[in-house]
Amino acid sequence: MSIFDELKATGAPMSNNCSDLYVEITPATTIIINAYEYRRNVTRFMNEVTFKSNYDIPFAYDYKKLGEL
Repeated sequence: MSIFDELKATGAPMSNNCSDLYVEITPATTIIINAYEYRRNVTRFMNEVTFKSNYDIPFAYDYKKLGEL
């Protein structure tokens, strides 16, 4: 299962910009990110619309699943 599929299964709000996947920080998403092989590449940012913290996971958006967010 890909990181995209694992995070999607949590039900946390997700979006993307090109190949980068954005997901809201929750206890469930944090567990997945902490176990992620490339977690050192993951950064955090504040969503300026929702004012909630999000993870930015580079190259994690799955283009094969367009429209599933």
